[in-house]
Amino acid sequence: MALLNAKDSSQVKGNISDSAGFYIFEKVKAGDYFIKFTAVGFKAANTATFSVDSLSQITIPTQILKSEGVNLKEVSVAVYKPAIEFKKGMIVMNVENDIIAKGNTVLDLLRRLPGVMVDAQNNITINGAGDARFMIDDRLQSMSSSQVIDMLAGMSADNISKIELIKNPPARYDAAGTGGLINIVTKRAK
Repeated sequence: MALLNAKDSSQVKGNISDSAGFYIFEKVKAGDYFIKFTAVGFKAANTATFSVDSLSQITIPTQILKSEGVNLKEVSVAVYKPAIEFKKGMIVMNVENDIIAKGNTVLDLLRRLPGVMVDAQNNITINGAGDARFMIDDRLQSMSSSQVIDMLAGMSADNISKIELIKNPPARYDAAGTGGLINIVTKRAK
């Protein structure tokens, strides 16, 4: 689903509902919006336009999508990376070309990464242990944690390819960070 600006239908934020169909859009600026719902095999549906004042919570009525019931003459198969992968002792969140990245920051994505907790003061813990270290494109960052948080809060998720969470970093990294290692891999020109 996508949160769209009512003026020009441009996408503001994207999200995916959970297994029960619930979803949330956080930190939406004041304005007029509508939500577009899409699913494979179903007709797209839009909500009526609604106004957001950024102070109150808005509940949208339940949306039921209708089946398209189309008979296909040809099938094309596309391969997409799963949103979350578990491999070689690390958790990888693939965000490139993902609707979740649209309109969010890297800090917003970290809140969705399994095993990572970001509290109200933006303290980051990995499986309950603090003092996480950060790398960008495999380069260890030597900034303070508050500087890293400010940088992540200002970095658009649209520029990120994937986020790798290494709970037990190898010995080649400084042992000062006991909480784990988060590697942010940016998109590169292809």
